[in-house]
Amino acid sequence: MDRKTIISKNFKCLGLSILEALVATIIVGIGFVAVFQMVNYSAVSINTSAERTKTNFLIDMIVEDLVSEQDTIAGDNRKLHAIDSFTEKRELLNIINCERYEGDGSMYPTISDDGVVLGTSPDKKQAKWRHLIATDNAIKCRSEKDTRSVQVFKIRPVGTLDEVFFGKVEIKMNNGNKVKYLYFPISHEMGK
Repeated sequence: MDRKTIISKNFKCLGLSILEALVATIIVGIGFVAVFQMVNYSAVSINTSAERTKTNFLIDMIVEDLVSEQDTIAGDNRKLHAIDSFTEKRELLNIINCERYEGDGSMYPTISDDGVVLGTSPDKKQAKWRHLIATDNAIKCRSEKDTRSVQVFKIRPVGTLDEVFFGKVEIKMNNGNKVKYLYFPISHEMGK
């Protein structure tokens, strides 16, 4: 190999020009921006999914509590789901203002927020529900319009003395735009 061939090969192996380097940097930068946006979107989606899962879990827990405690007498000497009138509904829990959680973490308090001693299981169940859904302890409060409620309805089928009790759990989130609710049967009491 002669010297002239070696010099011509080295001449053809030049580096990148400034223009080529800038174009490559811009392309890589656009790729990084796209990846960071996907990461942000993924984080928001995971958070939203977690909130929905917790909401479903809490609603299921309240339903199970109402159904399992249907024959237990509360502190006011009536069943947890008892309603005196057929034209009314009974609100077991109605949270219109979501508050910041500042408790000790006890899910089964012995004294209610009103200072009443909680002796029976239904009273403690209601205190547990309040503990979990009245604050941002379990479900995040996103706005002032977030509401949570537990209601009981009683109906009487036509021509019978039977009483059928239904429950409704409703949780409104994101300025009331997202509503999660569930209607469910609690008890069917045969007429006498």
